Amino acid sequence: MDVKIFIDGKYVLDDGILDIKDKGLMVSFPTLVRLFGGKIIGKDNERFVLEKWGKEVVIKANYKTIQIDRKEILMPIDTLERDDLTFVPLKYLCEQIGVIVEVDKKTRTLILNTPDGRNSLLLKVYIKEKDKLIFMNLEEYVKGVAAAEIPYGFHKEAIKALTIVFRTIAMRKIRKLGGYGCKTVDDADICTDRNCCQGWGSKRKHDDKHIIEKACKETEDQIMVFNNSPIYAAYHLTCGGSTENSESIWGNVVSYLRKVECNYCRHSPFYKGERELSFSQLRNKFDLFPGNNFIKDILVSGFIDNIERTSGGRVKSIKAGGKILEGGKLLEFFNLPSTRFWLDIEKLRLLVTGSGHGVGLCKYGADGMAREGKRVEDILNHYYTGIKLEEVKDYSFERPIKGKTITIDCSCKDDLVDYGICENLTRFLTDEGATVILTEQGDDKSIPLSKKVGIANKSNSALFISIRIKNKSDSGTEIFYYPGDKNGKRLAEYVGDRLSYHIKEIKHIIEPGDFYLLRETIMASILIEVYFTEKSGDKDLPYDENRPIKLAKAILESILKYYRV
Repeated sequence: MDVKIFIDGKYVLDDGILDIKDKGLMVSFPTLVRLFGGKIIGKDNERFVLEKWGKEVVIKANYKTIQIDRKEILMPIDTLERDDLTFVPLKYLCEQIGVIVEVDKKTRTLILNTPDGRNSLLLKVYIKEKDKLIFMNLEEYVKGVAAAEIPYGFHKEAIKALTIVFRTIAMRKIRKLGGYGCKTVDDADICTDRNCCQGWGSKRKHDDKHIIEKACKETEDQIMVFNNSPIYAAYHLTCGGSTENSESIWGNVVSYLRKVECNYCRHSPFYKGERELSFSQLRNKFDLFPGNNFIKDILVSGFIDNIERTSGGRVKSIKAGGKILEGGKLLEFFNLPSTRFWLDIEKLRLLVTGSGHGVGLCKYGADGMAREGKRVEDILNHYYTGIKLEEVKDYSFERPIKGKTITIDCSCKDDLVDYGICENLTRFLTDEGATVILTEQGDDKSIPLSKKVGIANKSNSALFISIRIKNKSDSGTEIFYYPGDKNGKRLAEYVGDRLSYHIKEIKHIIEPGDFYLLRETIMASILIEVYFTEKSGDKDLPYDENRPIKLAKAILESILKYYRV
């Protein structure tokens, strides 16, 4: 199976895995050794032995049991023999040794987190040049951006400052941390298109590459924050003497993107330049003088302000540079055949200073500051007003929702039955370290939708999940997300996948829905409409008292995956 495997955020390998129908992912003994260590013993490699993380595991070829701490346990899936190799169920084995497993089907990526893992962050990066979506370690991504975005020969302090800039931008975009992701590619956190996100990847000279890698290592995990959130770390190539306020360029005020004077980028090859533009290009580009095919004078204010003509169209005088020049004098001086002429402009010469939008950090300015002895903190605080440098806050792959607030709108009672979905889901989420806010308490069913939205928005919730009971089973369970809510859609897809696993007897439909609750909440939101029969039973779908627990468990697993993948 062509699948990429990451362990604790680091890419390991892409082979030795089989995806077998009715068995799932199967892993060979040699691949297990490469993944977790351990050893293969026996004349015919018939046993895999692993002593790690306080466990002793022995798996024998052609056996239906696994030995854990010398205790025989029946495996739910038999081992498989293929090409003289023994394959065992990967997910089951990982559960036994305390390794958490997540699979991203779209990118064909297997993510493993071991008990002693560092919980390194992975990004979904869309490589535009290859039209490919891949997972990438955060620090590897930063190295690639630095290689693409930093000009050759920059001072090491400037390079270090820029790696913090690039890392901050990435952290702001990671969806599982509440970021908004890539604007142009639905499934990506970030892409390699400079016009959308940041450039990435370049073949650098050996010495330059070493400097970049060292700078990334020295600034590892450092980002810029404002009001405890990663900033929008805008940057450009050369400001030409001064940066700009954000509202002057984009229309919105950003407190930390303020105009500052910059005399540090004078060494930039883009500090001053010029461009020539023909007037015909200008006229055609902006549709100047549309439909006018007549000969007409083109005046330039401050240079040629007025042309006086006779009734026959001949030039009597021209006002140029504040002086009046007579037509006869022009005829004589320029040896013109006639004073019946019209003034046209062939070219415009534009004198340009700087390169880029001018907001935030000036790259060459950062380099100039570094050359004058300024440190990383000096550079970043000069271009970003009032920011603080912090390390990436602890991220736990094992407990990714710890400390997060999740609002549950659970209308899971009807006239006959309290199904307990909300109670179970609240307990599951709380056990994982999340704070749960309920829009309804006790028997109160009269809360207006606007108040529910207010509860979610004011609590700064990371997710909003509304659950309703349906009276009919015609369409099974429906999971709605608001059109255009990429994060809501992703969560809805995960819920549908886990429901299909836990509750196979009901079909699950995922679709956009323009519901008030989804439209007005400001976080990723979904609405689940689920069908349950009454306790009296139903011929088509018998009542299952465990189904509410299965539903709550499926939602929990979906939320955990949402923050892991």
